Amino acid sequence: MRPFTLLFLTITCLTLPAEIEVQTSIKDVYHRGAAELAGGITLHVKADELAEASPTNPLYLRIALDQNAVLAQTLVNLNARNVDVSLPIFLAAELASNTPGNILNMPVDTLSVVRWVAGDDAIWIRVQRSSSSWVRLADLSSAAPSPDDQVHFSIGVSARSSADDHDITWPIQKSNLPYNTRNPDAADIGDPGLASSTLICVDLHYSLLLLGERLRVLFDAYGPDAEILPGIYVPGTVVPIVFSNDEDIARGKDRSCSAMAIAFPLDSPGTTLVANLVTVTRKFGLSLV
Repeated sequence: MRPFTLLFLTITCLTLPAEIEVQTSIKDVYHRGAAELAGGITLHVKADELAEASPTNPLYLRIALDQNAVLAQTLVNLNARNVDVSLPIFLAAELASNTPGNILNMPVDTLSVVRWVAGDDAIWIRVQRSSSSWVRLADLSSAAPSPDDQVHFSIGVSARSSADDHDITWPIQKSNLPYNTRNPDAADIGDPGLASSTLICVDLHYSLLLLGERLRVLFDAYGPDAEILPGIYVPGTVVPIVFSNDEDIARGKDRSCSAMAIAFPLDSPGTTLVANLVTVTRKFGLSLV
């Protein structure tokens, strides 16, 4: 009898990290500007990616600028004396579902911006409710987001746009808040004047951004140990989440001015205007085109 060898194959099942889909908009910015408006960011949660979050053990999402860029404006500093920025901004989430009867089941304090300080290179978002129950199904049971029941939220939008975005979904319980706001009672008050802006203003004065290059945002998720002091956050225990797709929020451009020369009679006021334009452009090294 011929000897034979049995080959045992071991199949290892790898658990892939959860994924949050990112969508951004891109704006042209002066690549050395000190206060430039960048584009917006929307995060789409399509699975039970933040299941471990709770009020006592929150998770933190860090959205960091690259190219040595920093934030140009303080929107949230929990340690500030200025009451206008000392409160978090609660983010309005929205359920995108085609399943009849499914609604959003997120408390108003589920998502909040807890640090957004001028000079920092990152925005910090606190998640303190488990994604396992973000969706209320038609049979009144709770479920996590899924590809058919996605939950998304945005920053980088004006107060007015935030209110407009949820104008339809809020009354039908597809949003947990009528807009991004500092007031957790906004859901009961419903006053658009309580909406908060989350427009992303960046300082590129000392950045490495070159003409034609794009400014990116980098995403990470951390455990409760990211908060080392009230309102102070650093990278902590990594939560294995993959953030996919878009990263670009701005494109570096040069700043230029131009004016059209208009023919006027020599004795008209317009002649003086053109002469003044020529003087100004020469002084600042510009040119009339």
